[in-house]
Amino acid sequence: MTFRYMKLYACKKGELGALRTVSTPEQLAAVERQQCFIDHFIRTENLEPDLLEALRQTGIEVPPAAAASMAARPRTNTSSRRRDPAYYYDATTEKLVGDRERLIVEKFGYRAPSERADLRGLEQERGSGSFSRPRK
Repeated sequence: MTFRYMKLYACKKGELGALRTVSTPEQLAAVERQQCFIDHFIRTENLEPDLLEALRQTGIEVPPAAAASMAARPRTNTSSRRRDPAYYYDATTEKLVGDRERLIVEKFGYRAPSERADLRGLEQERGSGSFSRPRK
């Protein structure tokens, strides 16, 4: 996934020259910071807030009522997974994916399924209605 991300968003016309010299995660992150030509990502899992932030960053004013309406709409076409993602990842797999996809995980603030399960447990203990991942 990281290779595809870099090829699509940090290599002009598919040129992979800068990636050929990368040998550490830190070097990869440096190349991404220098060459990524996307100003703002809008992710499906965070669609409304990401879209509103992208519009704000481009100078497009969204009236508060429109933003509230957008946030209040019910989600459609959501995943029909029958099992929590933690079901599919044991500790070894989590580490493998976390190490291999470190750039993506850190850039977008993703958490391992076991960490999310731990956070859901804390949320239920505190009586909180929802949990959102930290914003950057």
